[in-house]
Amino acid sequence: MKRATELLWYLYHEDVSIYVNEDDWMVQFETRCRYLTVDRKCGIYATRPHICREFSEQECEVNTGDDGHTFYNATQFMEHLKQTRPRVWTLVNRSFAPPPEPPSKPGSMPSFQRRLRDVHARRTAMLGG
Repeated sequence: MKRATELLWYLYHEDVSIYVNEDDWMVQFETRCRYLTVDRKCGIYATRPHICREFSEQECEVNTGDDGHTFYNATQFMEHLKQTRPRVWTLVNRSFAPPPEPPSKPGSMPSFQRRLRDVHARRTAMLGG
């Protein structure tokens, strides 16, 4: 339950989504780091935080090649919990129910989904099919 409510906390923030794969999860920030230079390199590399030092593009959701789930809002995540972990959903819903969310615009696609779709299309084209 604690982990589920922590994931909800991330989803309460704008331009943040979470990617869940079995028991692993990662936070996706739909924003650029303020220290990324024009040539897309880290401008604070020598003094970067530990989370940056531990980051591996191999573990990035784009490169995992599996069937994880990306959640862009609390409603999506709660529905997933209800279907996959009903006991956790019941506990979270009873004590930590998220507030209602405004409906998203019809046909809108979060920026991460667009980028992921484009990466997969390029990868498919490179592999010839």
